[in-house]
Amino acid sequence: MFQKPKLVVILRPTASGKSTLTVKLAKKFKGEIVSADSRQIYRQMDIGTAKPTKKELKIVPHHLIDIKNPAKISVIRNYWCFGGKI
Repeated sequence: MFQKPKLVVILRPTASGKSTLTVKLAKKFKGEIVSADSRQIYRQMDIGTAKPTKKELKIVPHHLIDIKNPAKISVIRNYWCFGGKI
C-alpha cells in the first residue's frame, strides 16, 4: 500500500538557523527541502536572504531557490505554480 510522504514545516525568523536544521532533518529522513521564502526564489540575491550555503545545497535536494530573474517580480500565483511541479 502506498504511504503518503510526511511533510515537516519549519517556521522561524530570518537567520535563525532554519537552513541548517532543515538540512539535518532532510539528511536524516532522506527528504528534500522546498523553500517557501519569498526572496530566496530570486537568483543573484544572496546577500540579505540567508540562502543555504553551496555546501548545504549539495547535501540534500532543494527546490524553489534561485529560480527567478530578480528583474521579473513574481506573484504568489507564480510561486504556487512552481511549487506544484515538485
